[in-house]
Amino acid sequence: LSGAARRLINLWAVKPGTRAVVLSANAQGDAAIADLESAGVEIVAALDARAGDDIVRVEGRGRVSSVHLGDGRTVKADLVVTAIGWTAPTSLLNMAGNRPVYDPAAARYFPDALPDDVLATGGITGDGTTAELIAHGRATGTLAASRALRARHDRISATVRSRDPDAPRPDVLADDRTPLARAPHPECYRSTTHGMVDYSEDVSSKDLIQAVQEGFDSIELMKRYTTVTMGPSQGKLETVNAAAVLAEARQIPMADIGTTVWRPPFAPITLGALAGRIFEPIRRSALQDWHEAHGASPLLAGQWVRPDHYGNPQAEADNVRNNVALIDVTPLGKLDLRGPDVANLLELVYVNRWQKLEVGRVRYGAMVAEDGVVSDDG
Repeated sequence: LSGAARRLINLWAVKPGTRAVVLSANAQGDAAIADLESAGVEIVAALDARAGDDIVRVEGRGRVSSVHLGDGRTVKADLVVTAIGWTAPTSLLNMAGNRPVYDPAAARYFPDALPDDVLATGGITGDGTTAELIAHGRATGTLAASRALRARHDRISATVRSRDPDAPRPDVLADDRTPLARAPHPECYRSTTHGMVDYSEDVSSKDLIQAVQEGFDSIELMKRYTTVTMGPSQGKLETVNAAAVLAEARQIPMADIGTTVWRPPFAPITLGALAGRIFEPIRRSALQDWHEAHGASPLLAGQWVRPDHYGNPQAEADNVRNNVALIDVTPLGKLDLRGPDVANLLELVYVNRWQKLEVGRVRYGAMVAEDGVVSDDG
């Protein structure tokens, strides 16, 4: 993408490649060529999608090595830069209740009828110079402030309002913003070969066409059949191309396809943030109160709180060897094995013999891993 290449150069002084092929359909792509050349990148092919130029195939393992052009040429390159359209970031507006509408002349989606007290500004609503975009943003901010002031006044309790009954209700400014123009842009969707549409979900245009053939021919059904737009990006990158493939397969205008519904959160939330402070449960024996009453020092064994010792560990060890001791083995797991082949099973698990163990007797057992290290005993 041309925007990514330009940010690498202008923000981070990173040279994204040495030999580049640029496919452009707008001024952003034209500006990318100038930025790449200023960074010392050789432009081996500058293609104009508005004139019908195209890229047929890109080859390489790990990185780009060659690019096949629509005119039959093959050029050696390690970088492909494209500027052939935009995916408008309409997901937040969609979460507020708006369904964007496709404009074929501008080849992108725009917000349509916005819900009450929801405003949109800037490039998501149209095109313009930097000054025009700043002016539109300033007018939108002023309008939002006046609406917020009216909403605050209306939410004040009746008791507070009774102290100043003559206080005027704030006026709301009229929405007299000058709409931003929509610059014409070619639709650069069609190709003679299948390609990836959703990289995070590994969904290609061939998968989308198969979904249509199977009867999942609406944008919402196709989404669930193929999982397109259901990855980490949540449709921020692939919605336009997915809708274009569906429209082509059904032979209907792209404006009639619609879009999927975006759902919060706008940005992914890490599992660590959802887990909170208690990330692991604590398990206690039924005798925990007795242990604490007798001065036990706790020992964390996995999720279990077990007594380590009650006083002098050496004295307790001597008492175990010379007298009698009790141990709380509540945390230990237990398996109840029954049947005529239990002894055979145990001899496959333990290192010692179990065939001649008499009924009513117990025996110490030890398990070892493949390397001979004891893995469990008891």
